[in-house]
Amino acid sequence: MSVTVTGIVLIAALMHALWNALLKSSTDRLTELATLNLAAGVVAFLALPFVGLPSKESWPFLAVTLAFHCGYYLFLLRSYAQGGLSLVYPIARGASPILVAALSAVVAGERIEGFQAAGVFLIAASIASLAFAGGRKQLSSKAVLFSLGTSVMIAGYTVTDGSGARVSGSVISYVACLFVMNAFPLLVVLSILRPREGLRGLRRHWKTGTLGGFLSVGAYGLVIWAMTEGPMALVSALRETSVVLAAVIGATFLQEPFGRARVLASVGVAAGVFVLRLAS
Repeated sequence: MSVTVTGIVLIAALMHALWNALLKSSTDRLTELATLNLAAGVVAFLALPFVGLPSKESWPFLAVTLAFHCGYYLFLLRSYAQGGLSLVYPIARGASPILVAALSAVVAGERIEGFQAAGVFLIAASIASLAFAGGRKQLSSKAVLFSLGTSVMIAGYTVTDGSGARVSGSVISYVACLFVMNAFPLLVVLSILRPREGLRGLRRHWKTGTLGGFLSVGAYGLVIWAMTEGPMALVSALRETSVVLAAVIGATFLQEPFGRARVLASVGVAAGVFVLRLAS
């Protein structure tokens, strides 16, 4: 994978970390995320007349990825009901690069080995290690299982979007359609769980939601483009460095402790990225 693609994925990881920091600092994460998705959908909808629709070959992928995204939200909400952010998020994001490597080998024939496989494993293991920083007492078997289910959904939509973008004829068109469709699932969930408070919540969170929406479109759009230029497993591993970047942002701006575990995880992720560059 070229230096340019690597750099762009790392920029996307930073953007991903920034909108996750906005979400993490919110007092109502469900409403914040619903607002973010709605804002991203509006941005994408306004772009559609200019970028057009992707090719028909990519439409089945869009349908499948929407199902994976819905599954992702369901598993993520169940995960947070069973465990905290510091447990759920690293497991969900850390396990997904390994699953993407396995799925992309089956679906797209992209097999990684040697230093590439070592780099992906090192990044994934370093990210997942953050979940165990609080000791065994904070572990919940149900939270771990739902977090792993979340990682399966992440891997599913990552490989689906990478494959769909490659036959779309236009990555921008594919991304725009994806975000338009993805604007609705959480709105439905919000209207069911909070029928009276939902609209007021959207109004309260529209500023941070809009900013997060722009960052979300940019971050995932760049990642989807990168998967048309390089192996999906490598792109996925680099994208998930956003977990450590989010921890740095949290420590810098949200007065969260960084600690020895996060330092070691950061070193492990940096080493994994270095190994991937050696393998390229």
